Amino acid sequence: MLTVFYTGEPDEIVEFRQDGHEVEFGRDDALCDLVVWEELAEQSLSRVAGRIWRQWGQLWLANLSSSHDLFVQPQGRPPEDPLPAQSPGGPLSARTLPGPRCFVTGPTGRWALVVEQQLDPALPGPPGADVVTLRAPAVPGELRDVAAALCEPLFLGGRLPATYAQVGARLDVSLKTARGRVDRLVGMYEDHNPILRRHREAREARRDAHLAGPDLVRSPGGIRRPASRPAPGPAPPVKSRTSTPPGLDLPEAGQSSLPRSYDVAHLLVRRGLVTSADVERLAR
Repeated sequence: MLTVFYTGEPDEIVEFRQDGHEVEFGRDDALCDLVVWEELAEQSLSRVAGRIWRQWGQLWLANLSSSHDLFVQPQGRPPEDPLPAQSPGGPLSARTLPGPRCFVTGPTGRWALVVEQQLDPALPGPPGADVVTLRAPAVPGELRDVAAALCEPLFLGGRLPATYAQVGARLDVSLKTARGRVDRLVGMYEDHNPILRRHREAREARRDAHLAGPDLVRSPGGIRRPASRPAPGPAPPVKSRTSTPPGLDLPEAGQSSLPRSYDVAHLLVRRGLVTSADVERLAR
């Protein structure tokens, strides 16, 4: 499974199911699929800074900026050489992205895109999905289109539900409206089944436990690290989290990050509350 998410919106996980799928990122909220909100009011990051796409079963990165490098750091390993800015009239500056997990960032290092390329991640089913006593009422009429758009990727061979942005584009509504409707749908089924809420909150708590880290400083390669550095001498052994950007709680090796709507979307499909016919009825 090939996925990307932005550290500022860890529930907005993009799954690359087929070759040719691409997303662009930067600080322009009208042009970019992944908007880096930390840079929205500044000039350090280009309006459209880069593109990530799937080709030959792996993810690639292109630097679309003419003013700054992009930085790639595999988890638990030293940063790789920067991907240089585009030169006028020159070829596209591009490279493959290392797996199973790496981070892409820009000049300030205040943010990162988390790129995960797991060959066969063990994704959990929704807790209690097969328990007869689990309450799963019909989807309300006003939320049927939202539920179908959310679950559509699961009927197309994907393993993650649609993102808020994908639901908004599918239903031709704003991102804010899509987010509100999806959260309402998720909240409804979590109200009926507290086990789903507990399961999601435990997952989010593991992520949020790392938000209050030590003071951070700028470091070469873009990604910010704790201000305290080891004394000169032999390099210490590399640990799995030493190169992780701040503000993340990442799963262990072999696992993948999951969005807020994951459990409810899979419950809806497994219980037949959303079917392929519902998806086909969406406006094309």
